[in-house]
Amino acid sequence: MSHREVSYSYLLELLEDYKQKFVDPRWEWMKPITQELIHQTEYKIHNIREQELCTLFQEERISASISQTMNFHC
Repeated sequence: MSHREVSYSYLLELLEDYKQKFVDPRWEWMKPITQELIHQTEYKIHNIREQELCTLFQEERISASISQTMNFHC
């Protein structure tokens, strides 16, 4: 498992924990902070997903370019 996958999994678990605490009456006094932590964690998860999509699109574009070049030379 890559470092990015571990980070992503960790953030998902962390987000779930924050969401549970947000609705837990025992954590009511921490609600504003928990809400901010949820927002920050969701933002980090979004960034990881965005990076993965950009990488995927770049790989597809490179592959298409190579394929097109190979077809041109045949």
